[in-house]
Order: sequence, then C-alpha cells, then structure tokens
Amino acid sequence: MAEYATMAHSFDLKKEVSTIPSDELSKQMAIVVGKYINEIATASEKFQGGNWTILSHSSTVVGNRLLVTVILRR
Repeated sequence: MAEYATMAHSFDLKKEVSTIPSDELSKQMAIVVGKYINEIATASEKFQGGNWTILSHSSTVVGNRLLVTVILRR
C-alpha cells in the first residue's frame, strides 16, 4: 500500500505581483520552484524514514508570496 505526504513552503516574491510582467513572474516562479523541488528531493531521503518520490507539485501566488506544495509517495 502506498503512503502519501504533503510538504509546503511559501516564498516572498521580489516585487509586488501586480507590477511584475507575466514573463518575469513566470521566470521567478520557475527559479523558486526548481530550487525548492531540488531541496525537497534531498530532504525526502530523511523525511519519515526516506524512500519518498515526488509525485506532483503546484504553485500558487497568494498576495506577494508564492506558495509551493509538493505531494510525496512511497
């Protein structure tokens, strides 16, 4: 039987979201999400006994913050 876990973290965006051109916002989001996914992949080796695989992720802008949620499975 598979086990699932969720990890989430929020990040400050460099500028007010409404003032960021969409291409710049996409670039900032890709950089932040990419770094976070790499950190989660490393941390998941020790999280609750390890052996986790990243199943999916999502990102949402809330105010001037980026919320990244990752679903893990083992």
